[in-house]
Amino acid sequence: MKAMKLADVPQGGAATVEEVACSPRERSRLAPLGIVQGVGVEVLRNVNRGAVLVEVRNTLVAMSRAVAEGIVVKGER
Repeated sequence: MKAMKLADVPQGGAATVEEVACSPRERSRLAPLGIVQGVGVEVLRNVNRGAVLVEVRNTLVAMSRAVAEGIVVKGER
């Protein structure tokens, strides 16, 4: 599958993180939560303008849509 932004993955979709292309501050905040290159994520909530809720390594992580726009993922895993 092609690369896309995490914010574009539909609710219920799964993907693999290819790159965390956020600011260094956001990268350092996301890494301890498990959002790093190569990890699989499942999108639990993704509505048009709200926060994005994902499950990564059995942990729920909520992030703003702006942060999700900076995470590049590759399709269904």
